[in-house]
Amino acid sequence: MRVEDILERLEAAFAGVQRKHVVVAVSGPSGRRYAAASCRHGVDREPGEWRFAAGCVTKLLTAALVLDAVEAGAVRLDDGAASLLGGADARSRVTVRHLLEHTHGIADPPVSRAPLREDGRIDAAALLASVGDRTRWPAGALYSYSDVGPWLAAAIAERLWGAPFADLLRERLSLDLGAATQPDGAPPLACASRGGGVALRVRDLIGFLERALAGAAFQGGRDDLTPRITPLPGWSVAERGIYLGWKYFGDGWFGHNSVVPSASLLVRLHPQSRLGLLIASRDHPASLVAAKLFARSLPELNNLVIPKPLDAEHAAALDLTRYCGTYGTGRWRLSIDLLGRTLVLRGEGFRAALVPAGGELFFTRPPTQGQPAYVQLLHGRPEGFRYLWDGQQLLDNLGVRDSLPGIAPDAGALAPRSGCGQR
Repeated sequence: MRVEDILERLEAAFAGVQRKHVVVAVSGPSGRRYAAASCRHGVDREPGEWRFAAGCVTKLLTAALVLDAVEAGAVRLDDGAASLLGGADARSRVTVRHLLEHTHGIADPPVSRAPLREDGRIDAAALLASVGDRTRWPAGALYSYSDVGPWLAAAIAERLWGAPFADLLRERLSLDLGAATQPDGAPPLACASRGGGVALRVRDLIGFLERALAGAAFQGGRDDLTPRITPLPGWSVAERGIYLGWKYFGDGWFGHNSVVPSASLLVRLHPQSRLGLLIASRDHPASLVAAKLFARSLPELNNLVIPKPLDAEHAAALDLTRYCGTYGTGRWRLSIDLLGRTLVLRGEGFRAALVPAGGELFFTRPPTQGQPAYVQLLHGRPEGFRYLWDGQQLLDNLGVRDSLPGIAPDAGALAPRSGCGQR
């Protein structure tokens, strides 16, 4: 699609919309172009200078710092993470790759921000002490999206490059983090997982995608990369797997999404075509903008298939008691209770009925913003299910604490799996 066509569609999509501040950046073999629409007065004429909070897209920046060290020969993806952090414990089989791909099995910490040392670097020892030395599953066995992997990966990058994370973003990735400050006048805190105070210009973000396309991780193209993609443990609406920190969406597309109160971002790479795509929006979800502009191009929009609820006969045949239980991580819990013939999902501040759709998948009714749209129960056994999958992460059944079925507690990292599953 030509950038002129994108601009025309963008203007048509937001015609008559009063609140809008959205920019689309596309980079390919023919160069970089922008299309934008905004109601803000006094914004820079050049959309590349518009600035948005990085949010969870910061995980990709963290991965880039580690991959830079890999390319420089300072570390290998299959090196043990514990030794790189100055210690060894029950997590010694966790590798750098496991941290980047959220397959480390380390329990979620009970904190929303990584602890810092006096020099501003991540205190990996304190972080690991907060979760104990128990692993939830053998390293490499299962994917579960979390903060602790990026935090520890950033701690490794700080140790290898000799500077705090925010300085590495500026010095190693040449990113302008903006002039925003905290109330005490200190520079904005940078979180290696959720962004914190990191706000980036559009031109820096699309430049980062161009840099990623030129890096060693994406030189093989789609056909060579597919066997290296780590599958998800359950069904997903859009995602199919993960590769070195980059989520995989199918048909050769990699990327990430982010939603924070001040910004919504969507970044995508298509290594085979050498294409980079960025959508940044202040007032509207970037995924909605993508649906209006690229519904025929992006696989999560073009190949969208939603399972249908079970018919009454098959739903009635389910033993609903097997799904009941309390499922949790170090940070929050969900419970499933049976009221009559209806399963009810409860969490802090919300409650929803569960509608079965087959494959141990249940949709929540009514759907609640910010809460799971569906859950899937995994690794069943007579007394219940070992995990609850909410489309992003695995929650442990707190009443079943034994090891993963079929895998010894001391098993090492699994070999890379071919193909990619559905989340």
